[in-house]
Amino acid sequence: MNWLSSFIAKVSAYFRQPGVQAAFNAVAKIVIIAQPIVVALAGLTPNRTVAEIVKAYQTYGVPLSQSITEDRTSTGNALFNLASVIVAQQVTHPVDTNIINSAVSLAVTAMKAGVKAGA
Repeated sequence: MNWLSSFIAKVSAYFRQPGVQAAFNAVAKIVIIAQPIVVALAGLTPNRTVAEIVKAYQTYGVPLSQSITEDRTSTGNALFNLASVIVAQQVTHPVDTNIINSAVSLAVTAMKAGVKAGA
């Protein structure tokens, strides 16, 4: 077996594990909740300025517990954290933070790829 076949076999075996499948199924359920939230936040913060982000936090009634600077990492982290908090509030059952964050990340990726909410 060459190295590529071996690699594909290992990745395939990994994704067949019940725990991995359960985690991905959990993310798939929550990304449906996350996508419209991510899209709404993007609409509220078209320029990703600190003022827009602070207003978005206020709009959703989420306390701003971090200082935000104008650099892209800071504004991106603030928006990601806000989206994660809002999604967590919408989920009706206990879910690990990493699952919520994975769903938010996938929703952002889908939005940037042009996927419409609910599609």
